[in-house]
Amino acid sequence: MGRIGSLVADGRVATWPRRVVPGACYLITRRAYQRTYRMRPHAVTNQIAQYCAAVAAQRTSVVTHAFVVMSNHHHLVISDPDGVLPEFLRELHRLTAKALNASQGQWENLWFAEKASAVRLPTLRDVVDKIAYCAANPVAAALVDAPRQMAGRQPVASGFESQDRSLGRVLRSGREYARLGRATMRAADCE
Repeated sequence: MGRIGSLVADGRVATWPRRVVPGACYLITRRAYQRTYRMRPHAVTNQIAQYCAAVAAQRTSVVTHAFVVMSNHHHLVISDPDGVLPEFLRELHRLTAKALNASQGQWENLWFAEKASAVRLPTLRDVVDKIAYCAANPVAAALVDAPRQMAGRQPVASGFESQDRSLGRVLRSGREYARLGRATMRAADCE
């Protein structure tokens, strides 16, 4: 049986450090503790999630291309121009946990103990596919019939630019994904 990482002196397993690549794009996923529905749709929860993601991105210069919050997990597609992924994740998850705990009268863990999943997206096609995944996730889970029905939780695609103007917008339908697939990103947004 293989182990991730290597054994340390006292027999515990230490995981390898996460590889952070400046300029890379990532799909981020984090689950709630015991898959509880702590992030279920509610006006306050929606505002907290959006605010915390915006603050974390602003503090770390990470660009958020897509963001969807489900009842027990979230997905983000981001570009990390400065290689500050760990700082972004710390800010996002710390702020979100504190704010949601306060709003719900909780004090225990919000997040599952394992670290967030950060899958590097090496090509523009991978980035567009994961943005479509974020938009389709609520539909696939049979929560809504279309992404626009997520009551303030629509997956947002932004940071996509042609050479002269921004194409950032909220994804509204399957036709929108196809148009977005033809968009180009600046080379600096994704290696």
